[in-house]
Amino acid sequence: MKCNLPILMTIVAMLYGCAGIPINTEILNQNSQTWKIENVIAFKTDGAIKVSGYFKKSKRFAARNGHIDVSAFSNEGKLLLHTIVPVGHRSMRRGGDYFSVILPKKLPENLLIKVEFHDQNSPNFQSSH
Repeated sequence: MKCNLPILMTIVAMLYGCAGIPINTEILNQNSQTWKIENVIAFKTDGAIKVSGYFKKSKRFAARNGHIDVSAFSNEGKLLLHTIVPVGHRSMRRGGDYFSVILPKKLPENLLIKVEFHDQNSPNFQSSH
């Protein structure tokens, strides 16, 4: 199953690439997280941007309490849009899970999407997120 995941994600990336204009993505804050974002794909189609990805636990047993921040930045580094993707509270789940969000706001084509997981159980978690 682990060998099939990269192949599956490559196929999904190719299909998403055919569906719209691909957008650059960046994964932030992967150090010392109980859940790590593995892959992120973003593309623009029909005036909206769809961001989706796959995340998995980095420890054997990891309660999944938190959320995923999705932010859109201009080429100059200006924050254009920020949204939060809630994550379910299932624990001790095998493998990982997928997330997806549609950013409906009209955004320029040359932008950077940054994605970050925030663990609610972490001492660094800020409730203002």
